[in-house]
Amino acid sequence: MDRKWVGLLPNSKTTASVLSSCAQSGNLNLGRSIHGLGIKLGLKESTVRNALVEMYAKCRMISDSRYIFERISD
Repeated sequence: MDRKWVGLLPNSKTTASVLSSCAQSGNLNLGRSIHGLGIKLGLKESTVRNALVEMYAKCRMISDSRYIFERISD
């Protein structure tokens, strides 16, 4: 690993972009990993939540998508 990338963490825009890519490609495993990273980093912005709803819906995980959607309005 290149040392210049050590300690570099994604922000909400980067996370939302990667989640959108996961949705488009149907890569649920990577999407779930990014979701977990977002939780660990405390990314709670609406862009991330909307990308999560989209990713789970497009990966046919409707109950997960709905769960996140319902939490957005809380």
